Amino acid sequence: MELAKNNCLSSEELAARARAGSAECFAELVRRHSGALFGFLYRKVSNRQDAEDLSQETFARAYSRLDQYQSRHKFATWLFTIGWRLTCSFYRDREAAVSLPIESISNEIADGSSAVVQDSGNIWKKIETVLPEDQRRVLWHRYGEGMSIEEIAMATGKSEVNIKVLLHRARLKLIRRKEMLGIKGR
Repeated sequence: MELAKNNCLSSEELAARARAGSAECFAELVRRHSGALFGFLYRKVSNRQDAEDLSQETFARAYSRLDQYQSRHKFATWLFTIGWRLTCSFYRDREAAVSLPIESISNEIADGSSAVVQDSGNIWKKIETVLPEDQRRVLWHRYGEGMSIEEIAMATGKSEVNIKVLLHRARLKLIRRKEMLGIKGR
């Protein structure tokens, strides 16, 4: 019966109850977020085993630090931030540069245009040659992960205004270089 009640609670409420000692509530958080977290991490490391290990480590870290979670923020954003930081450490430990994964990007790269990506498998490789790291990262969070401006700001430690500026500059640069990137449209 307790499990049925947990399904009705928000992730933030479940986190508060897990912090108070409810293992069932934390298990529900894992059930809700494990698929999305794995997908997020897999796109970062491009290796199933590494993504599984990072997912498990992310949940373990989240559980051990529930006392640091602030319920005014979305639980998923906090969890994904832990995962992102563990991924950075993963690459740093292996002395490899962190590079953005090459995945499909939203067809709305240019802020709602009707652009059609001709070669979506290569789009991120091409974008890496055009945009600086900070612009690529926020563009990926926005269109690759579907994160809100607020979530991106929290994940990157930048202000919402800074995120909007970075996205704007990235879009302008992509619009100017759309032929090189293989994008049709305005």
